[in-house]
Amino acid sequence: MRRILIILFCLAWPCFLSTRVCGQELQEEAAPFTTWLDFNRRAFDGWPKTGLPVWMESVSASNQIVQGQAKTTTFRIRLQKLRELDNQMELRLFFEDAADAKPSVTGWSEIGTQIFAHGPLGQGLALPTSESLTFTTRNLDFIEITVPGDGHGIRGALVELLEATEMQRSVDFLGSTSLIEAFDRSAPLVNPRNDMTLFGRVRATLDREAVKLTAQESPTAAWEFELTSLPLLVVVSFEILGADVQAPVELIVNDRPLGAVMLALPDLADPAYVGLVRPLETGMRFRYSGWLRAQKVIPASSLQMGVNRLILKLPSDAGSVGIRALELQLKHNWKNLDYQLAPTKP
Repeated sequence: MRRILIILFCLAWPCFLSTRVCGQELQEEAAPFTTWLDFNRRAFDGWPKTGLPVWMESVSASNQIVQGQAKTTTFRIRLQKLRELDNQMELRLFFEDAADAKPSVTGWSEIGTQIFAHGPLGQGLALPTSESLTFTTRNLDFIEITVPGDGHGIRGALVELLEATEMQRSVDFLGSTSLIEAFDRSAPLVNPRNDMTLFGRVRATLDREAVKLTAQESPTAAWEFELTSLPLLVVVSFEILGADVQAPVELIVNDRPLGAVMLALPDLADPAYVGLVRPLETGMRFRYSGWLRAQKVIPASSLQMGVNRLILKLPSDAGSVGIRALELQLKHNWKNLDYQLAPTKP
C-alpha cells in the first residue's frame, strides 16, 4: 500500500509545476456598421445583393467601352437611409497606386446632385496602398469610385459609419487628426515646417516627399543632416508603404548598421494585410497595403559633430516599399532633465 501511494504522488507531482489553461469559446465580434467589400470576389459572383449590411442596398460595377476596350470603370455603392445613425461615414479604398490609373471618389444624390468629390488618389508609387475619406451622408444616395482602365487595380473598400463622441485633449497638443481610426491605425505623421524645440527635444524634418525602395534598382535611400552639438538620444520616425511586417527596412547611420526599424502594427483584422506565398519558402509572409508609422532609436554614440549620414536599406528578401515624412527627434540636456546615477556596485 505504501508503494502505491508513492507512485501516485510521483504521477501527480507535475501538476504542481505547471498550469493548464483551458481554451475559451470563440465568439464572432459584432460589427453591424462596418463592412468589407471585396470587389474582385463580388464581381466573380455576379455582384450579388446578399451579404451586405442593412444600410447598404447594392454594389455594382460598369465600364465605359471605347473601341472594344474599357476606358474607365466605375464601382457604385448604393446606400439605405438609417435616420440619424449614418450622418458621417468613412470609406477606405484599397488599390494599386499606378500613376496612370488613379481612382477618384464622388458622392451623389438620387437626382444627380454631386455631394462631394475626392481624388485622384495616390502618389503613383506602383505599390498596393489604401486611402481613407470621410464625408457626410446627408442627401447622399450612392458613392461612385471611378478609375481609368478595366478597374483590375481596385481591390476593395472598407466602409464604416461614424459616431461623434466627446474627447478631451491637451490644449497645447491637439494632434494631427480628429478621427479615431479602426484597427488602432496610427494617425498620419505631420512634419513641422521648421525645427521645433520643447523641453530639451528638437524635432527636425529631413524629407516630406515620398521615395521608393526597390530590390533591383534602388535598395537604399540616403539623407544627410548636420549637428552643431551632440544629443543624448535620437529617434528617427517616418511612414512606410507596403512594409513586409516580417522584414522591415533597416537603418544605417554613419556606416554603422543599427538593425530593423520598429513598425506600429494595427490589429490583424485590418484588411490591409495581404498574404504572399513564395516558392521554396515555408509559411506565408504579409505586407501591409497602407502607410504605417515606423521608428528607430539612434544611440548618441553613432553620431558625430558636423555632417551625419542616414541610410534606409531594403532587406534582400523584402519587396518594394515607399518612404515618406522622415523626421528626427533629438533629446538634449536641459535645466529640468531628470536622471539617476547608477551605483558603482550592483
